[in-house]
Amino acid sequence: MATQHPDSTVKVSVQEEVGEAIQAYTLFGCDEVMVDYEGKLTPYAQPKEIVCKAVELGLPVGEGFFLTPRLPNPTLEEWERTMLSLEAALLANYYSRRLAGADAVRWVVLPMVEDVDTVRLVRRVLERKAAVYREELGTPSPPAQLVPLLEDVRALLEAERYVRAVAAGGEVRVFLGKSDAAVKSGHVASSLALAYALSELYRLEREEGVKVCPILGMGSPPFRGGLNNPSLAQIEARQYSGYWTATVQSAVRYDATYGEFLKVREA
Repeated sequence: MATQHPDSTVKVSVQEEVGEAIQAYTLFGCDEVMVDYEGKLTPYAQPKEIVCKAVELGLPVGEGFFLTPRLPNPTLEEWERTMLSLEAALLANYYSRRLAGADAVRWVVLPMVEDVDTVRLVRRVLERKAAVYREELGTPSPPAQLVPLLEDVRALLEAERYVRAVAAGGEVRVFLGKSDAAVKSGHVASSLALAYALSELYRLEREEGVKVCPILGMGSPPFRGGLNNPSLAQIEARQYSGYWTATVQSAVRYDATYGEFLKVREA
């Protein structure tokens, strides 16, 4: 999953982010791009614009290339920004259905999750908005799945509870973040909490048959997890085995050589 993290020395303007998303697939081999609205004034038309450009270039939208918006958390930012970000995701699917016959957005990420009630609230709003598109516009898309992003030690230790809040049969994704957890609680505590979360999610899957597909969010420095660090990627991939998706952040795409990037991708 390619992200729009501002952690590189290369500045990518909002106007360049559509091209950046295409490049994430064509050059870096990322099959998923996180369009970021958290604390960031990303245009609400951007997911739709990426869809249109990807279809024009023949990318497998909704089959091998996906967009996953990260919403503003309504407990931390204005509620209308959450609503508009959800609308952006649904609009992208409206166009991807028309142009490619598939859904470009299958998941949306809710960051900085600290309580189950907010997760359930945003999920209900998403489902109701999706129902309007189906009933009024004839878009046959099911609602995108809400993915809770757990970014502190306490939330990581309660990962199972958040998974249960969004599980609705089939596969369920949960996003486990290292950086913010490390800032709040330190490197050791955040590392142990993340490993514990992966272990508990595996237990849940084994005992109850819930298919859990964790996303691992890490940067390049060891404090941020090291999974994007060419020198550490193989070690960290083994240490946190059990994840399905890893973020490929800006620093490893722009501040490392392509050969170094390939070491990270192959880890």
